[in-house]
Amino acid sequence: MIKQNKFNILVVGLGNIGSRYIQGLLGARNFEFIFHIVEPSYQNYTKSLKTINFEQQNKHIAKHIQLDELEKKYDFIFITTSAAPRAKIIIDIASRTKANFWIIEKNLAQSLHQLQSIEDVLKYEQVWVNMPRRVSPFYTKLKEQIIDRQKTSAELISANLDLGCNAIHFIDIFSWLNSSKLKNIEVSAKSGWFQAKRIGYYEFMGKLDCHYDNGSNLIIDNTKNDLHDKYEIRAEKDIYILEENKGIYVNEKFMPEKNLMQSEIMEGIICRIIENKDKCGLPTLQEALHEHILFFNAILRNKLLETSDGILKIT
Repeated sequence: MIKQNKFNILVVGLGNIGSRYIQGLLGARNFEFIFHIVEPSYQNYTKSLKTINFEQQNKHIAKHIQLDELEKKYDFIFITTSAAPRAKIIIDIASRTKANFWIIEKNLAQSLHQLQSIEDVLKYEQVWVNMPRRVSPFYTKLKEQIIDRQKTSAELISANLDLGCNAIHFIDIFSWLNSSKLKNIEVSAKSGWFQAKRIGYYEFMGKLDCHYDNGSNLIIDNTKNDLHDKYEIRAEKDIYILEENKGIYVNEKFMPEKNLMQSEIMEGIICRIIENKDKCGLPTLQEALHEHILFFNAILRNKLLETSDGILKIT
């Protein structure tokens, strides 16, 4: 356990996700956090802090800083930028300062080359990737139900799901639920790239067929506009129907639970790091890199999704 109660945290990028990281730590009673925030827009910095009611608490401190004002070392670094500049920013930050622990947003980057760059610069650091379903009670309780099963199959069908942005969350949580490493992914694209909701980023329609070392498989499909959303796991004779905002149906028996939001789980993540140093529940950088590499390769193998420069404009 780390024997201190005051922690310096570098937050790089104060958009929606970065502000939710901070919001989740404002209720911490046993620790004081000093947030050093790198955000190009001071207007966005003040607006984001106002949105999470930062000024209504008087325990934690926020400082707006520039890259040339970094401390020599931080307790934590949160990289919460969008995906496009993330690899470059990580390399820059790692050259300027040190940290005991890093947490990085997904998608980690936009190309295989960028993923390799991140691995090279952080290979000796303690790093986790923010795919937080692993620490949500919704999924921890589900894992208790299926932990002894040799293999499972799952199907997630949703016309509203952005595959490029969000599929990696489900690829990762299914690996964790099965305690089995991702083996390969096949992508069947039904469209080429099209403009995503977020300007400058792109999405595609298609189906992912994900296979794991223990024989389990996961299908993610956003092409079936005529069907209601479906999120189902089959484990031997049992059927689990998942509704993340409501609960889990186990063979028609209802188990109420909600998948928690980022701001609701952040304090627990950081407290576990402080208490254990080497564990927090999130996937490690190496685990996440493995999943990202297989995902990116699967996309790039599809003729409809090829890019001339290997850049996947997803976030």
